[in-house]
Amino acid sequence: HAVMLQHLTEQPIRTNIISGPTGTGKSTTLQRVLAGEILESEEKLHVLTVEDPVEYPIPGAVQTCVTNAPTEEERTRLFSAAISNAMRLDPDTIMIGEIRDGASAQNAIRASMTGHQVWTTIHANSALAIIDRLEDLGSPISLITDSSIITGLISQRLVKALCPHCKKKLVDHQQEMPAPVLARMHRALLNNLDRVYIAGPGCAHCRQQGTSGRTVVAEIILPDARFFKFVRAGEKQKAIQYWLQELGGKTILDDAIDKILAGVIDPRMTEKVVGHLDLGALNPGRHLKVMEVANAG
Repeated sequence: HAVMLQHLTEQPIRTNIISGPTGTGKSTTLQRVLAGEILESEEKLHVLTVEDPVEYPIPGAVQTCVTNAPTEEERTRLFSAAISNAMRLDPDTIMIGEIRDGASAQNAIRASMTGHQVWTTIHANSALAIIDRLEDLGSPISLITDSSIITGLISQRLVKALCPHCKKKLVDHQQEMPAPVLARMHRALLNNLDRVYIAGPGCAHCRQQGTSGRTVVAEIILPDARFFKFVRAGEKQKAIQYWLQELGGKTILDDAIDKILAGVIDPRMTEKVVGHLDLGALNPGRHLKVMEVANAG
């Protein structure tokens, strides 16, 4: 995912959208991406943000806070005006804190079409659902399925990371795992339970919590013309299969399973965030990988 994000930062024009529920680290991701861009450019990159409110300071960026408005209508008007003013200052990159309505969606697309790199967030349940949400807000399907305008669709969640000092190997503590969860793990992890860790009792390193911070599980779609052709035709399953099999995609669930197998996160905590792990057993991308391994053997 770091490689994909780096690829997106190197595209001078186009829109990248991060989705997820409230509290899933979208603003943190934006802050790190933009701070990294500014640092790499030796602070020559002109970055403007329009936020409501400003959540994190971004060294080297000019951050605009939209004043709290008495009504939603006034907030929309002020937010749109702030974006228009920001574009008149001709930034290289503009960050729009959140797309909440048709006006901010329209402005994000317009900023991209007039030669700016755009980063923003939206509330949507998956990377592909970003397109549905933009369409719900009135954005023309011809624009939001144009790979020269929309270059990155990102969805992310946060899962507590295991304390590396007191985490426990699951195979030595299977009695602590509810039977239904254990059965789902056998199906989802292809019986690789020896690689799985669960939260320990806590120690001095993690303040007796058993966990230490949080880690991101994410999915990133770098859409091309064919991907968007499937989306426009309403063939979402074909779009997903194409993404997984031809574009090297990986779902949030697959990313979570990879982190479980790396001993980074507890499967019980993970299911509370991404749902049942064995849902991925029906994922065409995972089936393809399993078949490829079998054929290679």
